[in-house]
Amino acid sequence: MEWIALRAWRRQLVADLYGRVLEIGVGTGRNLAFYPREVKLTAVDVAPRMLRIARRRARRLGRQVTFVEADARALPFRTASFDAVVTTCVFCSVSDPHGSIAEIRRVLRPGGRLRMLEHQRPDNPGLARVFDRLNALVVRLSGANINRETQRTIEAAGFDSVHALRHDRFGVVRSFDVRDEGPCRAPTVG
Repeated sequence: MEWIALRAWRRQLVADLYGRVLEIGVGTGRNLAFYPREVKLTAVDVAPRMLRIARRRARRLGRQVTFVEADARALPFRTASFDAVVTTCVFCSVSDPHGSIAEIRRVLRPGGRLRMLEHQRPDNPGLARVFDRLNALVVRLSGANINRETQRTIEAAGFDSVHALRHDRFGVVRSFDVRDEGPCRAPTVG
């Protein structure tokens, strides 16, 4: 999947970002090669092992990145400190999607952008029921939920503009370009 499509979608997701950028759930650092050179990048992950791999990748790429071990629900950054926040294939496994989105909104400056590439529960009701039935098994096997409704979670957080692009005919893989023009608010969990 990475070479067939994800690589191109990752590149599109971050290509035009600028300023201070936070990537949540950096994992092994697959996005690092695609950020513009002038971006001041901070990357977080909850898993120390993933951060070690991402650090090695950054060194190989000659990228300056600040790596921080942190949970998406409690980001150790000041309010309104980033011009953009990026996630790829993260919201299927965060333990609290609503709390994590609220934290993202808190650290994002007014007028900033949230860019996400995520898979989610399909729109088709029949296929959605299949995903719902299989979810418990998939979570046990991989830790990833296949029936999260990430777009609804983003919209419920109160962002001003949520643009979703479906990458497949079932609406399972989507990228989101999200803006928040209003003042930052304290995180709300809902």
